[in-house]
Amino acid sequence: MRKGGRHTVEIQQTGELLVASELARREFLATTFGQHIPKFDLLAVDKNLRTIPCQVKSCQAGGSWQSTQTKWMSVKHEPKTHRQIIKPLRRIENPDLIFVLVEVGETYGKDRFFILTKKQLAERYYSTCYAWMKGHDFLRPKKWDSLHCSLRPSQVEEYENNWELFKK
Repeated sequence: MRKGGRHTVEIQQTGELLVASELARREFLATTFGQHIPKFDLLAVDKNLRTIPCQVKSCQAGGSWQSTQTKWMSVKHEPKTHRQIIKPLRRIENPDLIFVLVEVGETYGKDRFFILTKKQLAERYYSTCYAWMKGHDFLRPKKWDSLHCSLRPSQVEEYENNWELFKK
């Protein structure tokens, strides 16, 4: 895939289509909706007509999934020091929603899929962010009010190819 202004959209679209294809191989009907549905990207339907919404997040090979801390945790700043105070969210909307994180490979067949619930993803973003912030004494090194967070494939390896989650 080429680099440029449309690159992110291309990676996301590729990821959604790859997930739909993988689900079809596993005897699901799956359809994508583009970027206009706020809570899910894809619907999968099993042989019993059970419908499963799914959120897909994609990154290129060697990349990471970017996000915002406030999606996954409570964040406050100490007024004088600007240190972050982060806590897990008390309530996660749609905690059983399935997320598929896709690392889009450089070539066909090199794609990786990490399948987990929204609750598991929130816990992983929180624990990863907390550990990183603790290593920086809870102060952002460059921009104190940044809320950026990210996950790398190595941080979610236990969920790789967890397609059984669609059958629960």
